[in-house]
Amino acid sequence: AIAVFSQFLQHEPENLDALYNLAGSYREDRQHPEAKKTYRQLLRLAPDHLSAHNNLAYLHHLDGEFDLALSCYRRILELNPHHHAAAHMVAALTGEGASGAPDAYVREVFDSYAQRFEESLVEGLAYRGPELLRALHDRIFGRARSYARGLDLGCGTGLGGAAFADLVEVFDGLDLSEKMLAIAAEKKIYRHLYPGSIAEVVTPLDDIFDFYLAADVFNYLGELGTTFRLLREHAHPDAVLLVSTEAAKGDGYHLQHNGRFAHSPEYVRQAALMTGWQVAAVQAAQLRKERGSWVEGELWLFRPVESP
Repeated sequence: AIAVFSQFLQHEPENLDALYNLAGSYREDRQHPEAKKTYRQLLRLAPDHLSAHNNLAYLHHLDGEFDLALSCYRRILELNPHHHAAAHMVAALTGEGASGAPDAYVREVFDSYAQRFEESLVEGLAYRGPELLRALHDRIFGRARSYARGLDLGCGTGLGGAAFADLVEVFDGLDLSEKMLAIAAEKKIYRHLYPGSIAEVVTPLDDIFDFYLAADVFNYLGELGTTFRLLREHAHPDAVLLVSTEAAKGDGYHLQHNGRFAHSPEYVRQAALMTGWQVAAVQAAQLRKERGSWVEGELWLFRPVESP
């Protein structure tokens, strides 16, 4: 594709579609300098090309060029003030307060990521959240415990469900990305797959669950009390809630440059306790790699607080 578009542009050097597709081909081939150069060439000809600004911002951000990425995101917001993803990333890069990632941003990220999600996350970034949570579960309960009704929160392509499918009789999943859900459906792990946020899906349900899984999910939520409270309202008295969080320095939670939230252990503990959950187990863990370094976090196992 790179060869064909390059040859075409020798004859029509200002063809916007060819420039955009050439830049995209460089991006997919991980030739970031050439991709960025081509996007800039396109933007000199078409300064208001929103998709080119968006892809250029993504590449600068991915390469740690935060000032350049911020400039691109701000230009996107000039062109489209309602661009949720750009607004979220401006907040991430400037340290502005935020209580959670916009649903539209999360949906867009994972819809675009769905086809290469498992290869990129598991093989490229050594992601092992579900396996680590399963090991924590088995350390506390052994392998004999089973569950009648389970809900995989932010189930994605089903990596978490696969790690616990042998323990859960009836397993449901939810996710904002319908493209991720389509891949999860092929694995035949879940009875029902619900498109939408945790609040949108769980609030109207009459179901009671004795098992919840939230692997690599709370780092898109920020404020956790609302979610803990909702899950408690639909939890069996003997339920188990397994969660992974990324570690924050200091108190509370904060939005990181990568657009995900990190939580201090004390914040997580207090948010859970205030909404009817107690910590049955917690351990530090290396969750995945990012730019060659491990992302540090915690693995949590919660149980409902016993009623007096």
